[in-house]
Amino acid sequence: MIQDSGQLPPSQGTNGCTACGRLVVTPVHSTYLPTGKLVNQWRCPVCRNAWQTSADPASSTDLQSNRSEHLRENAGHCLALEGTAPDDMARNQFRRMGDAWLALADTPDWLDGETPPVSRPPPQSAQA
Repeated sequence: MIQDSGQLPPSQGTNGCTACGRLVVTPVHSTYLPTGKLVNQWRCPVCRNAWQTSADPASSTDLQSNRSEHLRENAGHCLALEGTAPDDMARNQFRRMGDAWLALADTPDWLDGETPPVSRPPPQSAQA
């Protein structure tokens, strides 16, 4: 909650000075650790107080669902573009791209056991 004076209460969020509550928008330095943890170092321009905050990485499950969700959004964009395509060739290209994005989105779900594998027809033997 930002107060009219441009200050934040010291207990609110990570972008307010922990001493005076003044709004601090950008960290002085950020470090991404090999563990995935993000460490931000802050300094208040008014009172010169320094502090640091950290954020733990999202779980791999969260990252995976975000990735699948992002791929599905891409498919939705293609399907929306399909409706505005000027000709059949462009519509077919957008439809195929949308189908490809959906297939990519379903692959991580299948690998994680969230959806059953797609049954494929057995290969047909070559007849002369």
